[in-house]
Amino acid sequence: MTDAPLRKSPLFGRFTLQHFVACLLIAYVCYASAIILPAFNADDIIQTQSVSGDYMTFAQQGRWGYFLIYGYLFDANPAGPFALMAGVAILCGAGVVAARTIGASTALSYGSFVLITAVSIYFAICFSFDSTRIAYPLSVAVAALAVHGMLSRRWIAGALLFALAPALFPASVQVGLTIILAASLATLLSERRVAPALRKAVIGAAGVVCGLALYLVLTKLSPFWTGVPLSPRSSVDILGALAEYGRFWKILTGHAVPSGDDISHFNLLMQLSIWALIALLVAVVVSLASSGGGLALTLFAALLAIGLFVTPFCLAFASPIDDFGPRALIAYSITHASIAVLAIETARRWRLSFALVPAVVAGCLVLGTSVAISQNAFDEYLTSRNDFLATNRIMARVEEAAAEAGLSMQGPIPLVVRYEKPFSLASTGVPSTSRATLWSQEWIFRHIDPRIAPITGARREDILRAAGERPEWPRSGSVFVIDGTVVVNIN
Repeated sequence: MTDAPLRKSPLFGRFTLQHFVACLLIAYVCYASAIILPAFNADDIIQTQSVSGDYMTFAQQGRWGYFLIYGYLFDANPAGPFALMAGVAILCGAGVVAARTIGASTALSYGSFVLITAVSIYFAICFSFDSTRIAYPLSVAVAALAVHGMLSRRWIAGALLFALAPALFPASVQVGLTIILAASLATLLSERRVAPALRKAVIGAAGVVCGLALYLVLTKLSPFWTGVPLSPRSSVDILGALAEYGRFWKILTGHAVPSGDDISHFNLLMQLSIWALIALLVAVVVSLASSGGGLALTLFAALLAIGLFVTPFCLAFASPIDDFGPRALIAYSITHASIAVLAIETARRWRLSFALVPAVVAGCLVLGTSVAISQNAFDEYLTSRNDFLATNRIMARVEEAAAEAGLSMQGPIPLVVRYEKPFSLASTGVPSTSRATLWSQEWIFRHIDPRIAPITGARREDILRAAGERPEWPRSGSVFVIDGTVVVNIN
């Protein structure tokens, strides 16, 4: 294909509002199953019942921005499809800002970046939790805007803004650092000089450090305005983190190298597309050496390229507490999107038609990811539905036991559940159940019937001890009353 027809193509023109709307509509189609099919995991069961006060744990963990948005803006109530659609739109907007920072210059570059970041298996896993659907995309948008400010001679404003990102979701720090490295690599490729790229990396890193310092100060002060004391999970323990080195190997072999070991429905098309992006990144770095870029230039480019696969989990070096599953690795979507942009921008300098290759790879990744998102959404829907149906069957026996014991059927009906050996009712996908998770065992009953009053803490343990050995559900005597509290003995 010659370049003449492509020069007039809208793909190689400016990125406009029409292009953004097209990307947004495509993203909505890719998330259609997740938007349409309702599902509630164990966290949703308790978090979406404001009376539980579970949203307080966000503030305890130093995520006071998350706490303020979900606890006060949404009153700790689910927002359902609206929140997911709004979150996808915010992610698309953040993608535009990040793509501009990295140096995208055509609609093809912008569109590839926006779709890869928004239609991401990592964000889809985050979106499985209702409470995250606004706060987490906002954290990415704040991080993207902050980095753009830092690298656009508004360093102080950018650093101040960056302090808000980890308060919404700490993984946004990794997003910001990944954007900085990608922007530095883009500068290196376009200007073919180490100094300006190194300057950009240093300025961005300094802004992130200052932003994090301010965040830590605000977090230490947060109990004064949230009223919630901080937990040990908000602390930093670098030595402890290094001792848990097995996590790093797991991330490198499961995500940096795209095996998708801990991601359901990570399909072959996704795997091949990411490998193709890695090959394109290697080709971009090699092109510097083959075109006489010099040893220093090539080595620095290689260092930045490797950094794109390390920064998405760099917070794992700060604390050993979190296991760093896919939810904490959202910056890998930025890595993949950045590679696509770098490859497109590099290829178009040689010949416009060459830029179509990385664009096709980007399209394949989005297609494969959309299939995985849909399959995960359907798995979660079936599991959630079956959980509620099973709980509803037990609820009938709870009402009978409460009525026979003379408890008020108007409520509240105190309830304790013993469920020590979980078994799954998931008909497809990874076996799971919200009924057996410790913090939702009683709350899933209240989710179905608000008359239920979950008993927690020391009183719950006292009742379970007093109950002793009892028949397991559904045998007679598995649902009984002790001291005015209904007890359900699953097993």
